[in-house]
Amino acid sequence: MGDGWLRCVTDANLWIDLLHGEIAAKAFHLPWKYMAPDMVIAELLLPSWGLLGMGLIEKSLPGSAMLKAEELVKKYPRPGRIDLISLVLAMQENALLLTGDEALRKAARQEGVVVHGTLWLLDAMVEGGAISKAEGYRSLELMINTGRRLPKKEVSARINSWRSGEI
Repeated sequence: MGDGWLRCVTDANLWIDLLHGEIAAKAFHLPWKYMAPDMVIAELLLPSWGLLGMGLIEKSLPGSAMLKAEELVKKYPRPGRIDLISLVLAMQENALLLTGDEALRKAARQEGVVVHGTLWLLDAMVEGGAISKAEGYRSLELMINTGRRLPKKEVSARINSWRSGEI
């Protein structure tokens, strides 16, 4: 890599969380490169979202990678096929996988891919100055109020910390 940017492959679930939290654009304030498979981009192509214009990089997978995805579908019945394509892209790009999908996180760990979720990204955004603690707090409340599924105990800890201004 050599450019100092953290390379991340994302799935649709992550962007949906961030869009519901009204902070998707702010994720691009971190010195990170976000990639997603073309099939994930197709799920996210609502004009009002504008993720490609913000900097999300669309990647296509070669046939061999699609075959690997099919192997993973047989091995891991729980994440969806398109989610597993994100995992294969992370493997191909030697990148971190960011997902809000617990079943996909488990599969990624099984495959030896470094994986983190929405809350980890929010922490990084607060620590990196992309959002304030108040924005993090508001974003989490919006995500919860719109039915996004996040770990309640971890969400509560962050809400309490960010509301009170602790680090």
